[in-house]
Amino acid sequence: EGATATALLVAGGTDSLKALQTASVITGLPYTILLCFMCVSLWRALAMELGDIDPFGPDFAFTVLDPLIFFKPWLWLNIIKQIFLTPVTLFKIMMKLDGGAKCSAILMCSVSLVTWLSFVILLIAEYTTEVTGLIGLSLVFYFFFVSLVASVRASVRLDKGIVGNPLEDFFCCLFLYPIVSVQMDETVFGSGTVPLMPRIEPDLLCREEEEEEGEMKSLNVSHC
Repeated sequence: EGATATALLVAGGTDSLKALQTASVITGLPYTILLCFMCVSLWRALAMELGDIDPFGPDFAFTVLDPLIFFKPWLWLNIIKQIFLTPVTLFKIMMKLDGGAKCSAILMCSVSLVTWLSFVILLIAEYTTEVTGLIGLSLVFYFFFVSLVASVRASVRLDKGIVGNPLEDFFCCLFLYPIVSVQMDETVFGSGTVPLMPRIEPDLLCREEEEEEGEMKSLNVSHC
């Protein structure tokens, strides 16, 4: 890295070095997001090992990483829709959780819609007009919008008895709010909650152990 930086300084000056720094930051950003999710996964695994979390307790209908691992066309279609329709989903969820109270649901939908539209409009204006500094203001509206989505996710967690914390909700919504919106919608109105870990029946476990022992014996016989 030092040799590359030196060569860039000699060849193109400080502008080339700034380009290298920008590329390094952009390359490292996805790993930062993955590390955030890995830290949460490690914390949950250790909590299960210590008995602080029931491994068979309720969880969301699917995890936020499932769409990135398993390709399901219907799921991705809903995710694309939720890029624009998340305020409507928040309205429906709040109506369900509050027992049909329209005031809080309408307020949540209105505020989230205004903040999301403000974020998009200011972001577009930053690159289409000569006015500078709008991107900072757009990020303020985006963080406000993400906080609203995270608060609804926390309410769904509490209602369904799902293990988690507000910080986890915020970071999930910060990076993957359309997936979180589909996740909440499927949990509240769709298939419901699923166990954190699938239960393995004792008979099935015994059969798997017997099959493994049979395979080991056949391998030993073939070696002989």
